[in-house]
Formats: sequence, structure tokens, C-alpha cells
Amino acid sequence: MMNQMQILNSNELKVVAAGDFHFGNPRLQGEDLYHRLRIYLYPELEHAQLLLLTGDIYNQLVTVSSNANYYVFRFIRDIFAISAQTGMQIRILHGTYSHDRDQVRSLGSLAFEKTRVKVINNIEGEVLTDWLPTPSEPLKILYVPDNLQYKNSGEVVEHIKDVYTCLGWDKADLILGHGAFAHALNCAAEHMPPCTYTIEQFKPLVTDTGIIVMGHIHTPSHRANVYYCGSFDRMSHGEEENKGFYVFTRKDNRWSSRFCVNKESYKFITITPQGNTVDERTADLTAKLHQAFEPEKSGWVRVIYDEPELRGIYQRICAALYPNVYFSGKSSKDTVSSTIELADINLELADDIRPNVNNLGELVYQFLLDANLLSSIPKDKITTTVSDLLKE
Repeated sequence: MMNQMQILNSNELKVVAAGDFHFGNPRLQGEDLYHRLRIYLYPELEHAQLLLLTGDIYNQLVTVSSNANYYVFRFIRDIFAISAQTGMQIRILHGTYSHDRDQVRSLGSLAFEKTRVKVINNIEGEVLTDWLPTPSEPLKILYVPDNLQYKNSGEVVEHIKDVYTCLGWDKADLILGHGAFAHALNCAAEHMPPCTYTIEQFKPLVTDTGIIVMGHIHTPSHRANVYYCGSFDRMSHGEEENKGFYVFTRKDNRWSSRFCVNKESYKFITITPQGNTVDERTADLTAKLHQAFEPEKSGWVRVIYDEPELRGIYQRICAALYPNVYFSGKSSKDTVSSTIELADINLELADDIRPNVNNLGELVYQFLLDANLLSSIPKDKITTTVSDLLKE
């Protein structure tokens, strides 16, 4: 239940936390994702003592020979080689079951002889020692993965307390988890998954200066001592904010944080053309398209229209100027759209995706997301409902 490890001596502890890569997502090219990890994540690992992968490395169950799995293995072998060379510790947290399934369990087998790695599948604690030149208070880390059998967050908290009792702990200095905190969900209380945590629930579980590092929610955020790393890249129009990962530094029992931006993230842009006439609006749309999609000339654009006939006009402009930018339209008068057009679907990216019991919930969610039919229903509720229906 608890492990004790030693990490490289330093005047301060550098922890890099990243996750929600979602290799295999139909909108993410594995090669692009791998390239961006090399450009932005790898340099931060040079002097890091601890790398925390916050879950959802995979987007769904994939085949061994798939493009997604090929680049997962390349990424994992790269960071394992860094660990073997520098002594950096790596902890891989199991994410949402519908994404990671049991695929992350085997990643540890890719380790080199001197790689220091562990895959976390259950709630457990671990103590870091000797991370300062002069021994000080050890760092206690609690791991809370997402593939848990508990019915609600209260049961999870009670189990954590039992773990603390077995370990002789009062609190942890750092909690690494994968799951949802209420403040990070953009939905009504009645739509929240039953296993939704609150800051108040976890406050007694971590020291006053401690931090909680989370995966699962794709929007990076920081409230109180809870940090969501967010997804490393963009996957939808609901994720138009900066993407990247966190770097934490602990010195004199105090944490500082820095968010590192993935500057090459896929572009998902929402545009509302402005103007009093059609000509003014189309001119405004053209200018905003140039600003958003130069020089890459690729990505996704969602254009807000207030008259049905404008949708077709906007789509033709986008297709003429940027044929490699995928277009979707949304009416400003309707909260949801009841139709989806073939022009909105990237069929090439979907060619390798075949519906099965493991990915059906994810595909239903992605379809509703693309069709603007989600309203305020969270992803967890959709995938859980589909999973429950398949079991009946």
C-alpha cells in the first residue's frame, strides 16, 4: 500500500505534471501529438526529479498495430530513457476506464534496466525521501486513480482515510488524482457524476501548504490548492483555451507553479461575424479567418450565425479561403442544433475508428459534441449511461 523511494538530491524538488493526451482520438494525429511532446515537455524533464502522468494517455481501446499505440510506445520509451539516464521518477496514473481501459498496465514493461517507474491502479500512498542534500521532512504523496469501484465521492474519501490509518498518516503533502471536482465542471448540480469531489472534502486530506494535482478535466485551472493540468492538446470547440502542462517546484516546504503552454496545439476557433449588413459580416469573417489560420491554414472553425441563409454563405467563404479548415455553424438563436451535415465531419480522421463496446460511449459523446447537441450534460454521464445500457 505504501512505497518509499529516494530521488535525486537537489536544493529544490521539481515536479512535472501532464496528462489527458488521448492518443487515438480521431481529431488528434499521433505524430503531431508526439512531436509537440518532444518540443515542449521533454526540455522540462532535464532537471526534473518527478514526472506525474495524470491519466487518459489513451482515448480508447486501440490495437497493438495502431498509429496511436505506436506513438504511445515511442513517447513512453523516450521518458523511460530519460529516467534511466537522470534518475527521474515516473508515476503513471490510471485514468478513466473508458479511455485507458487496462492498456496502461503494460506500459511499465517497456522500462529500461535503470528506469524508475510505477503504474498506479489503486488508491495508495508513497513517501519520497532524501530529496534535499540535508534530510528533511519526507514528502508524502497520495494517488487516487479513476478506475475505482466506489459509488460516490464520499466512499472514496472514507477509503482514503482508511489508507491513512494503515500508513500512520495524518495528511499528504501532494495528492495526484484523476476525476472531477465540482468547481471544475461546467454543468448543473443534477448533472454531475456521483463521484464528484469538492474542495471541502479533500481539505482535511492534504497539508496546509500541500497541493492536489488532477487529470480528467480538459480545461487547465487553479482554485485553492487544486490544479487541473488540462489536456495537452485541443480536441473540440469547448477547449479553445491554452493547452499544456504544469511544472511545480517545492522549496522550504512551499510549492510554486508554472503553466507551460503547448504553442502548437490544434486550432479550434469560434467566430461571430460582426456588422450591420451581409457584406460587413462577410468582410469581418474573412479578416478573422486570416488572423486565426495564418500561416498554418488548418484547424477547425465554428461560425455563429443569426439567420439560416448566412450559414451557407459563411461555409462557402471558409471553404474557398481555407479548404483544410473544418467548418461547423451554430445558430445564435438556438441553444442546440437538431441537424448535422456531412460537411461538418472529417471522414478521413474517422476511417480507422470502428464502434465497439469499449469506445461506443466516447463515439456517442463525440457525435453529440460535433452536432452541438450536448447542452449541459457532462461527458461522464453520457459514457456511463451508454456503458450501463450495454450491460443490460
